[in-house]
Amino acid sequence: MKFRVDPDVIKGLLLVAPKSDVRNYLEGIAVDCTKERTVLVATDGHILVSIPILEEDVLEPSTDAGIYILPRWELENAKPIKAGRSSFPYDITIENDTFTLEGALKISAKLLDGTYPVWRRVVPTTLSGEVAQFDARLLAKLAKANALFGGEENCMYVHHNGKGTARVSGAPNALMLIMPMRQDPTNFPVETYSWSKE
Repeated sequence: MKFRVDPDVIKGLLLVAPKSDVRNYLEGIAVDCTKERTVLVATDGHILVSIPILEEDVLEPSTDAGIYILPRWELENAKPIKAGRSSFPYDITIENDTFTLEGALKISAKLLDGTYPVWRRVVPTTLSGEVAQFDARLLAKLAKANALFGGEENCMYVHHNGKGTARVSGAPNALMLIMPMRQDPTNFPVETYSWSKE
């Protein structure tokens, strides 16, 4: 299979994928493909982002459904071809157990071994609206990724879902998810500071 993708989309997905994890298959970007659809996915187990490849950017459809994992360290070394401030998209080809990325340099490498999580299982089908708390560092990662996907860094909306996975709206076509914090709220009492009332 072969598809075209904006270098900023790769950068945004790499913000979500962990740099070091005992589950090394999470360190890459998953290419989840069928004959009908190709979706790029990254997750660290707490946040998840998936971006579909538009039909016109699928240059050669997949003949076999499957999930292929592109390794982080190869993607980080990729450099796009530039024209002024604009970048040309990467062409990525997956064949057997290798992938090739064509940008300013041509990179060929082995795909990561491992079974990527069935990410669609965590996509909520309903949202309760019950308010939850979230790790601000994870929201900051999503905000940076959102900007790279074409949204505004300071314009996202969290659709709360209580103790379940929450949706985050931002850039068009970007599915962003975040898990709530599991902290006991009694560990964070609201203090009244005398100096704040002077």
